[in-house]
This record gives sequence, C-alpha cells and structure tokens, in this order.
Amino acid sequence: MIKNSNHRFVTVPRPERYSGSSQGEVESSYANLRARFGAPPKDNGDGYKVSTSWYIRDNNTGTVFEVYDYKETNTYYKHLPSVRSFRSRPSYAWHIGGNKVTDEMLEAFARFVNDPL
Repeated sequence: MIKNSNHRFVTVPRPERYSGSSQGEVESSYANLRARFGAPPKDNGDGYKVSTSWYIRDNNTGTVFEVYDYKETNTYYKHLPSVRSFRSRPSYAWHIGGNKVTDEMLEAFARFVNDPL
C-alpha cells in the first residue's frame, strides 16, 4: 500500500461535508486499488448502492474525490454478485465522484492507478 504523502494521489478519511457528482470513470481491479490505497474503510459507501469506496486527495490541487462502485453488488439488488465476488473481478470501470475533477486529473489518476507498483 502506498502511504507516502509525497505521491500525487493519497487516501484521506471521508470528509464531514462531502457531496459530489459523477466526474468520470477509471478502469482497474479492486486488487490493484487495494494494493495502492489499502482496504476501503468500512464506513465508506452507503451499504446500499455503493459497497466499496475510497476518498482520494490530489496533492497537486487539494481536490478530494471518491472512487466507488455503483449498484454492482447484492447490497443493492439480491440477484447481483456478492461484494466478495464483485471485488474478485479482473477489472471494473470505477466511478469517480466529486467536484472540480478535471480531465487532466482523471488521466493522471488513471496512469497512477495502472502503472506497475
């Protein structure tokens, strides 16, 4: 897990007053995100539409955004895969939510996430 705050993208606790909207997607596996950012905190997500999420800060801009699944598991609809099964997928287009997330930031995050550790 990357804990060094010298990296451009780091995990942060869920902000107290956080709201945002969909800003884009980044393709990656759960295993890859977990290797970079650690296990998602249990209190992230809503336990209904979102089962897995991380809050990430871009150290270049100070922008905080959320990386999350959306309506992909049986927490939302019983016929969907379990959270465990969902997380074992080889890849997923993770949603990026927030405010003021630029195309450059999304591209840089995608490169960061998918570069070899």
